[in-house]
Amino acid sequence: MASEPNHPVTPFPGQAAGQPPDDALDDRHLLERFVATRDAMAFAALVQRHGPMVMGVCRRLLHDHHEAEDAFQATFLVLVHKARSVGRPELLGPWLHGVAYRTAARVRQAARRQARKREAVAMLDGDPTVEVMWRELRQVLDEELDRLAPKYRVPLVLFYLEGKTTEEVARQLACPKGTVLSRLARGRERLRLRLVRRGVAPSVGLLVSVLAAKATQAAVPAELALGTVEAAVLTAARQAASGAIPATVAVLTKGVLRAMLLNKLKVAGVVLLAVTAVVVGAGVCVRLALADKPAVANKDKAPKDEEKILGTWALVSYEEGGQKAPEERIKDGKVIFAADGKLTAKLGEREQEFTYQLDPAKKPKEFSITDDKDRTALGIYKLDGDTLTVCFARPVPGADRPTEFASKEDTPIVLEVFKREKK
Repeated sequence: MASEPNHPVTPFPGQAAGQPPDDALDDRHLLERFVATRDAMAFAALVQRHGPMVMGVCRRLLHDHHEAEDAFQATFLVLVHKARSVGRPELLGPWLHGVAYRTAARVRQAARRQARKREAVAMLDGDPTVEVMWRELRQVLDEELDRLAPKYRVPLVLFYLEGKTTEEVARQLACPKGTVLSRLARGRERLRLRLVRRGVAPSVGLLVSVLAAKATQAAVPAELALGTVEAAVLTAARQAASGAIPATVAVLTKGVLRAMLLNKLKVAGVVLLAVTAVVVGAGVCVRLALADKPAVANKDKAPKDEEKILGTWALVSYEEGGQKAPEERIKDGKVIFAADGKLTAKLGEREQEFTYQLDPAKKPKEFSITDDKDRTALGIYKLDGDTLTVCFARPVPGADRPTEFASKEDTPIVLEVFKREKK
């Protein structure tokens, strides 16, 4: 295995070299502090910690350094907008890697240039084999890395792109070091096989050398880092119109945010969030097994919500953060409410189980749903014949139960409408 990478980071003015601000705090606490108080130093610490990795991704895909800097800044502005809904803030680095790749890819596609300036990152001297391999890898490496299953992608990003030791990765993932080493080995092989299918055929040893030598962090210019922090604070304070954010970055940020919403139901790593959204409103296959039994003992008695909600419901409308997903993205979404308090959520061939509780006595009526990791989403619902409408907040820091059926911009609020499936 290659030696543990150790990449330099450009310090912020007034700091000792290599000493990021608030370095005693982990990503979760820094993100929560920024969300709660718009603390510039907390966000600066995140830029200091993850900026070089993000810059490395942007420069690998974009030869023009101005475009790379725009993509870098847009990546962190996306973080500002999504700060409340990052699923696992303690793994912010891999999350930022995915956003940085999609942002830089968007810039590259929009530019439609046939030729780019030579990459700013210095090439490894004296090894023409690695140099040739790097030229072949640099355009596809992050794309294929982003497509790996999270259990392999996350350790690879933390170890190779963020320069953490295997012990640090093990602590961050709360698993034994042996598990990290195993996932790194399997992840490298899966990445190699993906590259082979793209026409790049490195050996495992050469891939390790390229990762260690070429997929390194790029120093972030102090002016760019400080400008990014300033833009983040202004965005969080809803003062983006002040002119501190370049128009190209603002447009790029908005485009990436929209693309993230539209692709949410297609990205494997985000399927759990999408399923949680679907789950909030649905029905149960148990009803099919009980179809021959009377719903209530007294036919004259109006059925309760606990009975009316049972069955299978198809998702017909999905909105999050004030943006609506197109119908083709959600046409296969459905949920099944069971009489035993269990929920089955389906999206195509994917399926997940949850538990749910209703409180129809509240106004508006309330519900809660809990996944297998004990994460609970709080929401409200209404039943109108064969239509079920639900509105809930994703289980992220600072998210409260909604009080109205609306999904507003830059909030972790999801609004969904379901129709009962007929037998």
